[in-house]
Amino acid sequence: NSPIIPNILGAIHSGMGNYEEAVTSYRKSIELKPDYAEAHNNLGNNLNKLGQFEKAIINYNKAIEIKPDFVDAYYSVGYALQNLGRLKAATFNFNKAIKLKPDYTEAYYHLSNVLSHYRADQFSNKLATIFSCKSLSADGSKLYILVDQVSKAASLSEVPSMLDGKSSPSVSFTPL
Repeated sequence: NSPIIPNILGAIHSGMGNYEEAVTSYRKSIELKPDYAEAHNNLGNNLNKLGQFEKAIINYNKAIEIKPDFVDAYYSVGYALQNLGRLKAATFNFNKAIKLKPDYTEAYYHLSNVLSHYRADQFSNKLATIFSCKSLSADGSKLYILVDQVSKAASLSEVPSMLDGKSSPSVSFTPL
Protein backbone atom coordinates (compact mmCIF):
# COMPACT_ATOMS: atom_id res chain seq x y z
CA ASN A 1 0.00 0.00 0.00
CA SER A 2 1.39 3.35 -1.10
CA PRO A 3 1.05 6.41 1.15
CA ILE A 4 0.96 8.59 -1.96
CA ILE A 5 -2.60 7.58 -2.90
CA PRO A 6 -4.23 8.73 0.37
CA ASN A 7 -2.05 11.86 0.26
CA ILE A 8 -3.40 12.71 -3.22
CA LEU A 9 -6.92 11.87 -2.08
CA GLY A 10 -6.40 14.24 0.87
CA ALA A 11 -5.38 17.00 -1.53
CA ILE A 12 -8.53 16.43 -3.58
CA HIS A 13 -10.74 16.58 -0.48
CA SER A 14 -8.92 19.68 0.75
CA GLY A 15 -9.32 21.40 -2.61
CA MET A 16 -13.05 20.74 -2.43
CA GLY A 17 -13.23 22.17 1.10
CA ASN A 18 -13.85 18.76 2.68
CA TYR A 19 -11.25 19.25 5.41
CA GLU A 20 -12.47 16.49 7.72
CA GLU A 21 -12.20 13.95 4.87
CA ALA A 22 -8.79 15.35 3.97
CA VAL A 23 -7.64 14.88 7.57
CA THR A 24 -8.76 11.24 7.43
CA SER A 25 -6.87 10.68 4.18
CA TYR A 26 -3.67 12.30 5.45
CA ARG A 27 -3.82 10.25 8.64
CA LYS A 28 -4.09 7.11 6.51
CA SER A 29 -1.06 8.23 4.52
CA ILE A 30 0.92 8.77 7.74
CA GLU A 31 -0.24 5.40 9.06
CA LEU A 32 1.28 3.79 5.95
CA LYS A 33 4.48 5.84 6.15
CA PRO A 34 5.04 7.57 9.51
CA ASP A 35 8.07 9.51 8.22
CA TYR A 36 6.18 11.09 5.31
CA ALA A 37 6.94 14.77 5.99
CA GLU A 38 4.65 16.11 3.26
CA ALA A 39 1.67 14.18 4.66
CA HIS A 40 2.32 15.58 8.14
CA ASN A 41 2.47 19.08 6.68
CA ASN A 42 -0.70 18.54 4.66
CA LEU A 43 -2.48 17.17 7.71
CA GLY A 44 -1.38 20.25 9.63
CA ASN A 45 -2.72 22.52 6.88
CA ASN A 46 -6.16 20.95 7.08
CA LEU A 47 -6.24 20.94 10.87
CA ASN A 48 -5.31 24.62 10.63
CA LYS A 49 -8.28 25.21 8.30
CA LEU A 50 -10.49 23.50 10.88
CA GLY A 51 -9.19 25.84 13.58
CA GLN A 52 -7.30 23.06 15.37
CA PHE A 53 -4.10 25.09 15.58
CA GLU A 54 -2.35 23.15 18.37
CA LYS A 55 -2.85 19.84 16.54
CA ALA A 56 -1.69 21.50 13.33
CA ILE A 57 1.50 22.69 15.04
CA ILE A 58 2.23 19.17 16.28
CA ASN A 59 2.06 17.88 12.70
CA TYR A 60 4.13 20.74 11.27
CA ASN A 61 6.78 20.10 13.90
CA LYS A 62 6.78 16.41 13.03
CA ALA A 63 7.31 17.33 9.37
CA ILE A 64 10.25 19.55 10.40
CA GLU A 65 11.66 16.77 12.59
CA ILE A 66 11.59 14.43 9.58
CA LYS A 67 12.78 17.05 7.09
CA PRO A 68 14.63 19.90 8.89
CA ASP A 69 14.79 22.12 5.79
CA PHE A 70 11.04 21.93 5.10
CA VAL A 71 10.39 25.61 4.38
CA ASP A 72 6.60 25.34 4.06
CA ALA A 73 6.34 23.62 7.45
CA TYR A 74 8.19 26.50 9.17
CA TYR A 75 5.90 28.99 7.44
CA SER A 76 2.83 26.98 8.44
CA VAL A 77 3.93 26.73 12.08
CA GLY A 78 4.34 30.49 12.06
CA TYR A 79 0.88 30.96 10.60
CA ALA A 80 -0.75 28.68 13.19
CA LEU A 81 1.14 30.40 16.01
CA GLN A 82 0.02 33.76 14.66
CA ASN A 83 -3.59 32.53 14.79
CA LEU A 84 -3.03 31.58 18.44
CA GLY A 85 -1.58 35.01 19.22
CA ARG A 86 1.85 33.56 20.02
CA LEU A 87 3.62 36.29 18.09
CA LYS A 88 7.18 35.83 19.31
CA ALA A 89 7.20 32.15 18.32
CA ALA A 90 5.47 32.99 15.02
CA THR A 91 8.23 35.51 14.27
CA PHE A 92 10.90 32.87 14.86
CA ASN A 93 9.25 30.45 12.41
CA PHE A 94 8.62 33.05 9.70
CA ASN A 95 12.27 34.12 10.00
CA LYS A 96 13.38 30.49 9.71
CA ALA A 97 11.30 30.05 6.54
CA ILE A 98 12.81 33.24 5.09
CA LYS A 99 16.32 32.10 5.98
CA LEU A 100 15.72 28.84 4.11
CA LYS A 101 13.98 30.57 1.18
CA PRO A 102 14.93 34.25 0.96
CA ASP A 103 12.29 35.03 -1.68
CA TYR A 104 9.36 33.58 0.31
CA THR A 105 6.87 36.43 -0.18
CA GLU A 106 4.12 34.99 2.01
CA ALA A 107 6.53 34.57 4.93
CA TYR A 108 7.63 38.21 4.62
CA TYR A 109 4.00 39.32 4.48
CA HIS A 110 2.98 37.42 7.62
CA LEU A 111 6.19 38.41 9.41
CA SER A 112 5.38 42.08 8.78
CA ASN A 113 1.83 41.53 10.10
CA VAL A 114 3.12 39.82 13.23
CA LEU A 115 5.69 42.52 13.87
CA SER A 116 3.19 45.33 13.37
CA HIS A 117 0.72 43.65 15.77
CA TYR A 118 3.50 42.95 18.24
CA ARG A 119 4.61 46.57 18.14
CA ALA A 120 1.00 47.76 18.40
CA ASP A 121 0.53 45.66 21.55
CA GLN A 122 3.75 47.04 23.01
CA PHE A 123 2.65 50.57 22.18
CA SER A 124 -0.83 50.07 23.64
CA ASN A 125 0.60 48.71 26.88
CA LYS A 126 3.04 51.60 27.22
CA LEU A 127 0.36 54.14 26.37
CA ALA A 128 -2.00 52.62 28.95
CA THR A 129 0.74 52.96 31.56
CA ILE A 130 1.23 56.60 30.64
CA PHE A 131 -2.47 57.42 30.86
CA SER A 132 -2.66 55.80 34.29
CA CYS A 133 0.23 57.90 35.60
CA LYS A 134 -0.89 60.34 38.30
CA SER A 135 2.14 62.64 38.17
CA LEU A 136 1.29 64.25 34.83
CA SER A 137 1.13 68.01 34.65
CA ALA A 138 -2.28 69.66 34.43
CA ASP A 139 -1.59 71.10 30.98
CA GLY A 140 -0.60 67.70 29.59
CA SER A 141 2.91 68.78 28.58
CA LYS A 142 4.53 65.80 30.31
CA LEU A 143 2.00 63.53 28.63
CA TYR A 144 2.88 64.80 25.16
CA ILE A 145 6.57 64.25 25.89
CA LEU A 146 5.92 60.72 27.17
CA VAL A 147 3.75 59.83 24.15
CA ASP A 148 6.51 61.08 21.85
CA GLN A 149 9.12 59.01 23.73
CA VAL A 150 6.97 55.88 23.63
CA SER A 151 6.28 56.26 19.91
CA LYS A 152 10.01 56.58 19.21
CA ALA A 153 10.83 53.62 21.46
CA ALA A 154 8.22 51.48 19.72
CA SER A 155 9.55 52.58 16.28
CA LEU A 156 6.11 53.68 15.17
CA SER A 157 5.78 56.13 12.33
CA GLU A 158 2.43 57.54 13.44
CA VAL A 159 0.96 58.30 16.82
CA PRO A 160 -2.53 59.83 16.88
CA SER A 161 -3.24 62.86 18.96
CA MET A 162 -5.78 61.32 21.29
CA LEU A 163 -5.41 64.14 23.74
CA ASP A 164 -7.41 66.81 21.90
CA GLY A 165 -10.66 64.85 22.17
CA LYS A 166 -11.27 65.12 18.42
CA SER A 167 -9.33 62.18 17.02
CA SER A 168 -10.22 58.54 17.14
CA PRO A 169 -8.47 56.29 19.64
CA SER A 170 -7.66 53.82 16.85
CA VAL A 171 -4.00 53.73 15.89
CA SER A 172 -2.69 53.34 12.36
CA PHE A 173 0.63 51.53 12.09
CA THR A 174 3.02 51.39 9.17
CA PRO A 175 4.30 47.82 8.55
CA LEU A 176 7.96 47.36 9.40
